[in-house]
Amino acid sequence: MEQKKWRLYTTVQKYVIEAIDQEQSDVLSIDRVSNLIEEKPHSGHSAAGPSSQVEEVYGILGSIKLLAGSYLVVITEVESVGQILNNTVYLIKNTKTLPLVDVALEGQQGKDEAVYLSMIDKILHTGYLYFSQYDLTNSVQRQSSSSSIDHRFFWNRHLASPFTHLKEKWITPIIMGFVEIKPNISLNGSSFDYVLISRRSTLRAGTRYHRRGIDSDGNVANNVETEQIVISTESSSSSSSSSSSSGKRLISSYLQTRGSIPLYWEQKNRYFICTKISIDSTICRFICM
Repeated sequence: MEQKKWRLYTTVQKYVIEAIDQEQSDVLSIDRVSNLIEEKPHSGHSAAGPSSQVEEVYGILGSIKLLAGSYLVVITEVESVGQILNNTVYLIKNTKTLPLVDVALEGQQGKDEAVYLSMIDKILHTGYLYFSQYDLTNSVQRQSSSSSIDHRFFWNRHLASPFTHLKEKWITPIIMGFVEIKPNISLNGSSFDYVLISRRSTLRAGTRYHRRGIDSDGNVANNVETEQIVISTESSSSSSSSSSSSGKRLISSYLQTRGSIPLYWEQKNRYFICTKISIDSTICRFICM
């Protein structure tokens, strides 16, 4: 199943988002003055009027409030990495941060705003953010018992919080990690799809040396859940059928978890030892002989 594409209309007063090439009974309207976010019935015509700018987006990550006001964050470019159970998985290649209010900040505030926007842009362009209509936040086992998004791996949860009162279709949950899909692998006469998903936890995430150990809630630093999925089909030929065969889908999943040592500890990286490298010419001659 392909990801829905959306049409984003931009006017001075509002942003309006509607689905492309799909039956849609409503549109999403975001007022740029009051910041009111609401669903409205689709009129069947241009959702925001003839004076609007139009562009296509792949999803809404949410909104964030900075010094100049709130910004809408959308996905503008993606790359397909394969399919899991007929659902395409996408790697985010580009995003856009759109201001709800056009305010020109001056002095230090303007400099600070530029820094904050560059930080957001840097995080969203790490090259490790994925999304799909398949629930990437949950393992196969968790999906069998729950339909809720696992907030531990829901990386845009904070950005999406202003949209929680709306239908789920308007929000695109993303994970940070890695996804690789190898379809139609043949082994000993059998064919299967192999999927590797690594999910980095949002809880106690941080850079190496600066984030270590465990917190009071039992969350360890830089916790990553890696899932290996094998999807195959068990063929069962029917006696009444000469050439066709049908079978049930078999899904196997193996889960591994890694994280920092679960103790209260820290690593103070205060000292930087710079070692000079010297090359002995006689050793170089010996190696090159």
